[in-house]
Amino acid sequence: MAVIKGTRKILKSDIPGAPGWFDPIISTLNSFFDTVIGALRGRLTFRDNFYCQVKEFTFTHGVELEVLYDGIEDYKGILIVKSPEEESSDYAIANWKARRVKPNTLGVTIEFKGAGTTEGKVKFIILG
Repeated sequence: MAVIKGTRKILKSDIPGAPGWFDPIISTLNSFFDTVIGALRGRLTFRDNFYCQVKEFTFTHGVELEVLYDGIEDYKGILIVKSPEEESSDYAIANWKARRVKPNTLGVTIEFKGAGTTEGKVKFIILG
């Protein structure tokens, strides 16, 4: 990952002839840049930056699992971020499906390439 370099402050002298009302804008921009650069240098995580919940469950091929999502007002989608850590390609995720089955509950189905009774732990993110 690239190192995030700081930016120099925006000075009033950088914008000759700027009206007086522009001073608060410069101050706000400088403050924003400081905050964003500090957060990114401080190892800002995906979870900190998105309205989401990270979940991890063991799934059996083709069997729907009910997953509760609390603290998120509305389900917008799922991102699969980690498949089972097995050497065999049978554990590769071939398909997945998510549907709302109850308020704050999703029915999530994972289909593995190996089919049958293939079973494995899958980590995913529910986006709100």
